[in-house]
Amino acid sequence: MVGGGSRAQSVYHRETFLAVCVKCHKEIHETMAWPLSRQMFQKRKLDNAYYNRRLVNEIKGWDAEAIKESEVDQWQPTP
Repeated sequence: MVGGGSRAQSVYHRETFLAVCVKCHKEIHETMAWPLSRQMFQKRKLDNAYYNRRLVNEIKGWDAEAIKESEVDQWQPTP
């Protein structure tokens, strides 16, 4: 979930990794369908023990609250 200049630091933190299929990986990199808040939602859902929104924000060089929990929550499907 962290690339560019922050990638070197991110490799030491499982919190920054999101396992996805090839199709979704392509969408993440080629479309706007997977903003970071959606990636974080998937991380929380599939690997909650290593979900840390604040850490991901900080490793990206942002304020810890740059992406808020409410932004992650918006990806929760409605019943």
